[in-house]
Amino acid sequence: MSKNFEAAWENFQKHLAPGADIQNWSVLNNYTGGRCKVTDIEVASITVCSERITKPSRITKTEFAKIYDIWPQYLAGAYHRNEMLKLSQNTTYIISLLQWEEVFSKTQTAQ
Repeated sequence: MSKNFEAAWENFQKHLAPGADIQNWSVLNNYTGGRCKVTDIEVASITVCSERITKPSRITKTEFAKIYDIWPQYLAGAYHRNEMLKLSQNTTYIISLLQWEEVFSKTQTAQ
């Protein structure tokens, strides 16, 4: 896993707490109106729930890393969401959390 991913994962571990309300986000639609809630944070996973799923979804660090690796291409419009589904079935939540982390990192840098 890349050093940048490890820094992002560390931000999740240190600054994201159970109960955090995350707005769903996509590169095409920005904030989509949907939401998910973080229910648990472990060393190797983050668990979320939303109105769209019947039970909490545990997303592994490995799944996050796969999406993080193509994150720049996704932001540039060169990697489509339907292709991401081959990497993870949790792309809505991973993308939204990566956007949260990106905004969080920018605010920390600006301070």
